[in-house]
Amino acid sequence: MNQPAVEFNVSRPIPPFEPNTADLVLRFTMPLPVNPAPRQPLNLALVLDRSGSMAGPALKLAKRAAQHAVRQLGPEDRVSIVAFDSTVEVVVPSTAVTQAETIVQAIEHLRSGNSTALYAGWVAGMQEVQSQRHHYSLNRVLLLTDGLANVGPRNPDALASQVAQALGTSVSTSVIGLGNHYNEVLLETLALSGDGNYTYVEEPSQLEAVFTAELTGLQSMVGQQVSLGVEPEAGLSVMEVWNDFPRTSTGRLKLPHLRAGQPIEVALRVRTAGIQGQGRTLRLRLAWTDVVSGQRLRYRSAVTLPPLAAVPFLPAVASLVTSLQLARLKEQAVRATERGDMLGAAQSWQQAEGTIRSGLSSGLSLQDDDLALQQVRDRLAHGDQASASKLARAQNYTRRQSKGQTKS
Repeated sequence: MNQPAVEFNVSRPIPPFEPNTADLVLRFTMPLPVNPAPRQPLNLALVLDRSGSMAGPALKLAKRAAQHAVRQLGPEDRVSIVAFDSTVEVVVPSTAVTQAETIVQAIEHLRSGNSTALYAGWVAGMQEVQSQRHHYSLNRVLLLTDGLANVGPRNPDALASQVAQALGTSVSTSVIGLGNHYNEVLLETLALSGDGNYTYVEEPSQLEAVFTAELTGLQSMVGQQVSLGVEPEAGLSVMEVWNDFPRTSTGRLKLPHLRAGQPIEVALRVRTAGIQGQGRTLRLRLAWTDVVSGQRLRYRSAVTLPPLAAVPFLPAVASLVTSLQLARLKEQAVRATERGDMLGAAQSWQQAEGTIRSGLSSGLSLQDDDLALQQVRDRLAHGDQASASKLARAQNYTRRQSKGQTKS
């Protein structure tokens, strides 16, 4: 079993903070293979919204992106094409990609229709993937929509429960939201429940790059359904998980996929009690499903922290923690705006801007966060609340998932 490298950095927090507290960044990295093996075969369903709102350039570019994705697959891969409006059509049942151009032509014939039966479209794609599911293949539904689910089930929690059940059979779900009329809460919830990715695409011209990134991510994956248990010894407590990762039913953190050579960073705030000047140990349990064997693997390690009163201030740690705190503030501002609490939203935006100004003056690396915040504020200044909400949520999602900023 390839074992992840576990590194950590601990820093004195930015004031104000409680005595004997510190910010801790854990970094997990799977090694690059010495002798790379052939990648795992993919078993994909591309589920495309062809409702009336997709008519014109949006559907044309969505078809082009799907065709580009098919052409990147090989004969060892399988793909199905599902289209939905008020009804669902399995355009191409799950098939080995031995004649990519035949599949490409089937996609080309798609035409726009009526309403948005999002759930039924996802179910059809999931069933196509499950019909050819194997432990040695990467099984995923990739759903693209530009609108609100208005036919069939549409409650986020109910749909997320179905997506989570599919994940229990090793079928994951990624979602792409196009434009400014879809339900971003629903799509992000589906991606988190389905152990996939959520991507906000503002312009149809970006779709091809997004489909490519999704395939590239699948092809570099070595572990999925990743969880982390954090067990502090007596006298040490975890006060915050700055990433705001969702939790498993047993309370462990749900982490992003493990990819060879790409670190996952987890930021915590910890506090000690009892004997001053004494170091403490944090026990870690990382678990994941290996994409080659399908087995559930576990790796246990521990980090021993120095006495927290003596730790130095590390700008790199402070920059990451501050970036994650900014994600929280943006989330609070967006939710306040959606509730109609404009005073609460203004206070959160002001606090975020103050945090950035203070951090930059202290030498923290927050330039990307500053740009990301201004992109959201610019949309709000022009009255484009829908775009601002989607961009802010997408930025926060990518930040929490140890990814780069989402830009316009």
